Amino acid sequence: MKLIFAGLIGAGFSAHTCEKDWSYDGASGCYKVLDTATKWKDAKKACEEIGATLAVPTDATVSDIIFRNSRETRVWLGVERKDEKWQDLNKKEISYSEFYPNQPDGLWTGENCIELSDAGTIFATAYTPHFGAGWNDENCKTATIKPLCQKSCDGCSPNNGCPAGWKQDEFGDGSNCYKISKDKKSWGEAECECAKTGGHLAHMTDRKANSYYQHLIRKNPESFWIGYRADKKKKSFVTSNLEKVGFSDWIPYTPDNYAKFGEWCVEMRDFGKNATDKVTESWDFVPFFAGWNDRRCPDELKYICQRDLGGATAPLNCTVYLGLNSGTSRDQYSLGAIIISLMACFIH
Repeated sequence: MKLIFAGLIGAGFSAHTCEKDWSYDGASGCYKVLDTATKWKDAKKACEEIGATLAVPTDATVSDIIFRNSRETRVWLGVERKDEKWQDLNKKEISYSEFYPNQPDGLWTGENCIELSDAGTIFATAYTPHFGAGWNDENCKTATIKPLCQKSCDGCSPNNGCPAGWKQDEFGDGSNCYKISKDKKSWGEAECECAKTGGHLAHMTDRKANSYYQHLIRKNPESFWIGYRADKKKKSFVTSNLEKVGFSDWIPYTPDNYAKFGEWCVEMRDFGKNATDKVTESWDFVPFFAGWNDRRCPDELKYICQRDLGGATAPLNCTVYLGLNSGTSRDQYSLGAIIISLMACFIH
């Protein structure tokens, strides 16, 4: 990818979590998407009948994790337009929103209710569907949207059995600790830094763990090295300990080893409209569009270390990874980018 050059189970939570088929948000709420699509008023009533309310998100956890892991594409939220203001079910003006660019638009009469949808999947035509959520104003009488219900989880709280400075993986199986770096290093140096604590660069082994780690970008709006790199033949990607990658979450059209610059390591980053670490091929039709991208191993990024909960902390051998720092120098890389840009100008 070309850059601008320059299930919540077990150990992760206390014993009192949400009821069966409800998802915990890592704070004090439980969520569930009901099976039957319906109009907004009927969705509101359906939630109330089971002792809940239509969900009113106060941060990105609901879209990034709860909604994404549900695999639904459209759900109703408990937000409606009253007196030209967007209000929650208690008739209070909302303080948090995540509308798509150019939304709300009131395009059609009656668009006074809010849906949370996955435009990255719904509108995928020329590329592989990839999760990209946002809010949209919709006609309240639309009957093809499911209710997202919310209720409090009294006494619920996440556990953290990790050492100081580490946090427990809240949305995987709870068996890992992770730590986000404060400094920036090349991929090989980052892997070695993680190895000093008995760990490695983070692996995302399933959809839920991946959703959670990508959600971390919200509070740390930069790209991060994660624990994947090309194998010796440069034909596929493997984990930092040379295991074959099972689950993956590549941004559409990647990996591509752009311009043959030797993009043999993997970063996780946001390609959406609100990204602070912009790239030339951003996906500006959604606010947040996180995923994996191949990048040059010598580039210096922040990184996420991961290790087993309660595992050994003895340093691991990591000299093998330092060899990944070789490649085109930063100055040559920038010069190459300039040459390509100039050629593009002459062509056009």
